[in-house]
Amino acid sequence: MFAVAPLPLGAQQEPERVVRGLAFEGNHAIDDYTLSTAIVTTNSSTFATSPFLRWMGLGEKRTFDELEFRRDVIRLVLLYRQSGYMNVVVDTLVQREGGDVYVKFRLYEGDPVRLAALELKGLDGILDLPRLKRDLPLQVGDPFNRLLFQASGDTVVSRLRNQGYPYADVLRNYDIDVAALRATATLEALPGPRMRVREVLINGAQEVDTATVRRVLSVKPGDWFSQEQLYLTQRDLYGLGLFRSVNVVLADTTPPPGDSGVRVMVRVIEGDKERQQKFRGLVTNVRGAGMRKTFTVRKISEGIGVERTFPLHSPALASITVIPSEQKKVRRAKLFYLRKKKGKAARLKERSGAASTTE
Repeated sequence: MFAVAPLPLGAQQEPERVVRGLAFEGNHAIDDYTLSTAIVTTNSSTFATSPFLRWMGLGEKRTFDELEFRRDVIRLVLLYRQSGYMNVVVDTLVQREGGDVYVKFRLYEGDPVRLAALELKGLDGILDLPRLKRDLPLQVGDPFNRLLFQASGDTVVSRLRNQGYPYADVLRNYDIDVAALRATATLEALPGPRMRVREVLINGAQEVDTATVRRVLSVKPGDWFSQEQLYLTQRDLYGLGLFRSVNVVLADTTPPPGDSGVRVMVRVIEGDKERQQKFRGLVTNVRGAGMRKTFTVRKISEGIGVERTFPLHSPALASITVIPSEQKKVRRAKLFYLRKKKGKAARLKERSGAASTTE
């Protein structure tokens, strides 16, 4: 438990001072940027701290708060303890010069508590345990960072939900021996039933045909449930440019009784306004057939090659115009070799006598 002592009356009545310098000393496990984001005391901007630029009066000046500064010491201690450094000591050095103040935090990190053992339960025959352990953010021998321990549990849940276990969860448990600088942890998986997608529901589509939405879906009825496919579906629906909001989630928060399939809900909110953006360039590739036919357009923007691939039958595509003056003479079906060309070498010969066409 920590307590912050009340400020003396003289300190409460002190005039506001501008923070002209903020520094950390002795930190090795956590970088300066992470430490600075964990505290309230912040340095003024470059224009307000540089001795060569301060006279201009520019930049943001941030004032020094004595009470929050004292609390910052506690914030840094908690951050280090959460990262496995239970014996950290934080000292401060404050230099006041008129209306300015310079702050330095001196850190004595000490030795960290290290993870001695990590046990995974409930995953036999479901996941590749050796590979999963290698992929976890927290490894045996590392300082016991509780955030990384939580992330390791999230990694297990993600793997299970991508393997057909939509209601998987993980119980986390750990024990720390501060005197021995040793920690042990357990992740116990609760996979639940493995399920397939039984039905995909679409809610909110009014002007846009639901058949158009279903063609974009990465999740199909009959497939094993995969959380990653839900994310891909949400991304692809946003990519159409027709919806202001897209949310792809499980329709049921608990496993359906006596059923081996789950329902997926696709909630969309259509946009009120429409904006057309032109993309002008060379067609370098056409692939696919029917409703899956796509074409790739390449243009040079500020000396950098930019390519975009468009579905030919996408409702988000307003029109396609072939410009007669820019039709080129080529002998290849795919022009990927242009990616390696620069300047004049990337130019193609013009083709004369072509008519303009618009779709």
